[in-house]
Amino acid sequence: MATRPLIIDTDCGYDDIQAVMLLAGSGRFDIRGICTVFGSSSLNEAMNRALFMNKTIGLGAAVAQGAEKPVIDTGYRPASAEENVFPFVPGSASADPRHAWDLLYDTALENGKELEILVCGPLTNIAIALIKHPDLPEHIRQITILGGAATKGNVSPYAEFNAACDPYALKIVLEAGLGKIVMTDLDACRSCPMTAEEWEKVLGAAPASAWGEIYPVIDAKRKRERNRAEQEGTENLSLVFGGAIAAFAHAFPEQTERQHCFMLCETQSSCCCGRTIFDLEGRFTNDPNVWLVRNIGRGNYVKEYLHSLESFGGGKNNV
Repeated sequence: MATRPLIIDTDCGYDDIQAVMLLAGSGRFDIRGICTVFGSSSLNEAMNRALFMNKTIGLGAAVAQGAEKPVIDTGYRPASAEENVFPFVPGSASADPRHAWDLLYDTALENGKELEILVCGPLTNIAIALIKHPDLPEHIRQITILGGAATKGNVSPYAEFNAACDPYALKIVLEAGLGKIVMTDLDACRSCPMTAEEWEKVLGAAPASAWGEIYPVIDAKRKRERNRAEQEGTENLSLVFGGAIAAFAHAFPEQTERQHCFMLCETQSSCCCGRTIFDLEGRFTNDPNVWLVRNIGRGNYVKEYLHSLESFGGGKNNV
């Protein structure tokens, strides 16, 4: 199978690291670059994680630093809850000297309109690339975005984290005339939680793989969820890894259902800034501008996740 050129734009949250694992292990992509952005971790933390991951698994991708703040400050400040416990990568010798938005553009030109992009953080780098290089849309085959919420948000009643961090950037991307935008929103992610038993299989396989140094760190999410469940008096663990789910939707579109619709992002309201609106019933007169992922087979997602881990020498798992 011929591999497809891909750049991953990420704030390097734990779920985004799993996205890289799934995509690299799928055998479907040639990951040409990792672009970092502020978000769930600081920009410095995101760079350190990206460099460590790139080195540990021998990815060989260019790693470029991107934006440390939104294109327009709305006053929203993401809480950086993810402690950087990855081993420190000294110096910047392994980093690409270009800004993330220039790496995006140069890589697009090098790949003859075949480049694909997966965005798992705020859209700031993509927006800057579009502003600086207005011809970029004609060189991009597809962009898949983890973000937005068709129903309720996770940082306000309506706004999802990545959209809230830089709603103006998302607005710029939606209005840029990109040929194909696929949105994996919160609803899609919430439909695909891993069970505690499935996560134990992942942890059991990881030490034998190239990801062995990384997964104990990622397991911090499970520990936080367990503490939350205990505080709430429930045994329900919500192991939702949005980055990995968006990566699955991008890599295996045949295993998802999508709806072509018009989408916009609210930037003016003081209480709804970052809210994403999907016109699922065609009430507006606007032409559709995104494909919204509406259904993901949870079982297939878990199966492909484990198969990707196996490709790095993680043994065999039966789901």
